[in-house]
Amino acid sequence: MSVIYEPKGKAREYSPLALNLYLDCSHGCKYCYAPAIQRKGDGYYKVASPRNNIIKMLEKDLERNAPKSQVLLSFIGDVYSQTSDENLTTRQALSLLSKYHVPTAVLTKGGRRCLKDMDVFKSFGEHFQIGSTLTFMDEQKSLEWEPGAAIPEERLQVLKELHNNGIQTFVSCEPVIEPEETLKLIERTI
Repeated sequence: MSVIYEPKGKAREYSPLALNLYLDCSHGCKYCYAPAIQRKGDGYYKVASPRNNIIKMLEKDLERNAPKSQVLLSFIGDVYSQTSDENLTTRQALSLLSKYHVPTAVLTKGGRRCLKDMDVFKSFGEHFQIGSTLTFMDEQKSLEWEPGAAIPEERLQVLKELHNNGIQTFVSCEPVIEPEETLKLIERTI
């Protein structure tokens, strides 16, 4: 069984393939669908730990058949949330994906945590992109809905720093909770 999989339904619009390194997330977003999918309820929002043997399983998958289509990290937890291994599993997975020339994308609300892997991002060349989910421009609203995530301005500054370092960036404005806030974010990101 492969740890890289094809997402089903609307999730496929983000990427043809996905990889979940962690099964929990520290962001605590009120709108998150992952706890329901995993049937974890209130036990989901915590310091995330890597999936058992995930790096070994990933390397085995890549040795056997490295995908040519983009792989997104990840659909059921942010790889740059607070983790028990300080995101080391994320770095190891990205290094493997780069080694095997797998086009890769990351979607995060972790803010500055991702910058420690800038060298790995650059190793992909044009086959890597990183984005941030943005839901509110208002910091207080963001803290209410996404209490463990980086504040919006930090996410925007990180995207700018990544872009200035030649890394492809993108923004995902969802979910739209207050349309006025989403419009402010679109205006700000332009």
